[in-house]
Amino acid sequence: MPIFSTFSSGGNKMRGVGYGKPGVAAPTGPPGPWYILMATNQSKSSQLNNNSFGYIGGGNFGSATIDSTGARNKITFGQGTGVYHNYFSVRNFNYYALVSGNGNHTNVSSHSYYVGWQATSYPSGSQSMYQILRSIDVANSQGNRAGQNYNQGNPATGIVGSGHPTTGNRYTGSGNYRCNNGSVANKFMVWGINHDSDDDSQALVAYDGNLSNGKMDSWRGNNPPQTMWSIWGADFHSNSSSQRMSSSGQGGGGWTNGASRPQELVYLMGYSDNPQFIY
Repeated sequence: MPIFSTFSSGGNKMRGVGYGKPGVAAPTGPPGPWYILMATNQSKSSQLNNNSFGYIGGGNFGSATIDSTGARNKITFGQGTGVYHNYFSVRNFNYYALVSGNGNHTNVSSHSYYVGWQATSYPSGSQSMYQILRSIDVANSQGNRAGQNYNQGNPATGIVGSGHPTTGNRYTGSGNYRCNNGSVANKFMVWGINHDSDDDSQALVAYDGNLSNGKMDSWRGNNPPQTMWSIWGADFHSNSSSQRMSSSGQGGGGWTNGASRPQELVYLMGYSDNPQFIY
């Protein structure tokens, strides 16, 4: 018997856990339902190696679980910051969004502030968002990728691996969420490498421009240029094993210091045309 079930955008299959309540049919219609992955309410100056954010930036990142992070019962708006149930349990996302949380799970435009990105493919395959990030983390310990303009994909974006998430391109937005250079965040990347000068990297990042030039040697820390929000960043210039998500970090989860709405609560959500559930 499969450990997950699916529903189509036009069907009425039931998901067991994670959208809302067990046994409640997931809403249909473009483009919902959306699943909350995490929420932040601070700038990037904190939240490294924090259990509620999955220990990203610290040694326990590799052993984070839905229970050790307090995520099991976090499934809807108003349940605090940190990672949510769906970060561990839902896979096959091909849309992402940041929303203010005063709307619903069905349409991102129901929120006062929102921005959404459409990916070019189903990025996650058989992996949850946590598993994707952990796979990247492990790969960075198995051979040095740092300081080499590493790219297995499109050199202008820093896409890593055909089986990993591609760039998400902005397809909708309220216009209120902006990067620290005043521009809208036209791109979303699950993990990318800035090739300008020596290398820096970011995870789950909303940004403007490209990763070939324009960000200099500073796409890290509390205010990485041309960037709005991310969950983690670090220097990536010398040793990928010591500069990966389970080893260190320069800037935790949240808004860049110069973004348009720093300190405000915001939810990162994902949507799939073909969602699959691990549990």
